[in-house]
Amino acid sequence: MAWLILGVALAFAAPKTNAALAPMCAMPDNWGAAPFNMRGPEPVNLVFLRDGKIQWNGSPIDEQTLQIYLGIVKRLPRQPITAIDSRGMDCATAERLRTYVEESFPCVPDLCRFAAFENIRLEDYRYAPPPSPPAPPSAGTFRPSK
Repeated sequence: MAWLILGVALAFAAPKTNAALAPMCAMPDNWGAAPFNMRGPEPVNLVFLRDGKIQWNGSPIDEQTLQIYLGIVKRLPRQPITAIDSRGMDCATAERLRTYVEESFPCVPDLCRFAAFENIRLEDYRYAPPPSPPAPPSAGTFRPSK
């Protein structure tokens, strides 16, 4: 009986191995949680997890690539909405991804969104690969104007 009581006590006292899921984590005031329409007039970059891997608009990327993409977004003439879908994400990952965004550009609730966006079916969210850059002009094709 003593072993049973000790086992129950240890189970409640032991640290939890599963981190809290992101929807339960604190969110900074400069982030919004308003839903958005992926087919609406505002451009949106959606960051989410699929099978534990980071996705940028449906394409798998690593954290270094995410930081590069966010640097590109910063240089755009019109900043799109950057949304992080928290479904399946733990607090540490959520905080890290939000930090990458905030290090890239200033966040306001209209442009930086973080929530479990239930209106988006992530399993259907697959984009075609980005277009290839144009081929360089072949030699002899440049003709100066007279």
